[in-house]
Amino acid sequence: SDFSKIFEYLIDKNIENSFTNKSMQRLMLSFFDLKDRTTIFNPFGGLGGLVKESFNKNSNISIQYNEINNRTLQLGFMTLFLNGNNNFQIKNDDSFNSYHSSQKYDYVITELPLAKKFNQNEFFLASQSVRNSQVYLKSKDSILYYVMFSLLKINNRGKAIFNVPTGFLFNSSSDYIRVRKYLIENDLIEAIINLPSGTMY
Repeated sequence: SDFSKIFEYLIDKNIENSFTNKSMQRLMLSFFDLKDRTTIFNPFGGLGGLVKESFNKNSNISIQYNEINNRTLQLGFMTLFLNGNNNFQIKNDDSFNSYHSSQKYDYVITELPLAKKFNQNEFFLASQSVRNSQVYLKSKDSILYYVMFSLLKINNRGKAIFNVPTGFLFNSSSDYIRVRKYLIENDLIEAIINLPSGTMY
C-alpha cells in the first residue's frame, strides 16, 4: 500500500501534463452511481487512473480496460495491482478492433486520446467501428469517432462521460454538425461542462 502511493506519485509527477488529473477523474466519476456488479468500459484507458478511482468508489464493480500503448498499459496495470484491484479485464489493443463485439456496458468512462487526423488505415478501422451508429462520417478527425464509438458501447440505461476539446462544440464542418445533431435529436446529452482554460492538457 505504501509503495503504491510512492509509485503513483512518481508516475503522476512525470506525466501530470499528459493525462487527466485526479480531481478531474473524481469529477467525471461523480456522475456515475457505481452499484455492485456495475459494468464499466474504459476504451482508451491511459495509465488507469479512472479505473483506480472507479474501484475506490466501489470495489465490487467489473471493468474492461483497454490501452493501445503497451508501456502505458504496463504502468496502469502496476498501479491497479499495487492497490489490490483485480476485478478487471485488461487488453493491450486498439479499442476500435472490438467493433464487432456486441458487448454493452452500464458506463463508459475514458480519457480520450489527443485529437488528431487518422491515417488511412486508422480511418478505415474507425469507420468500421461506428458504422452502426446511424451517422455517416467522412472526416478523418479522430475525436468524432472516439465519441461515437463510446456511445455505441453503452446499454439502454447506460451513460458515457468523456472530455472533448472545445472545438468539438463549435467546429462548423459538416461531420461535426452531423454528430452534434445526432446527440441532440436523440436526447443523448445530460450535461456539458465547460472547464476553465488549462484544466486539461
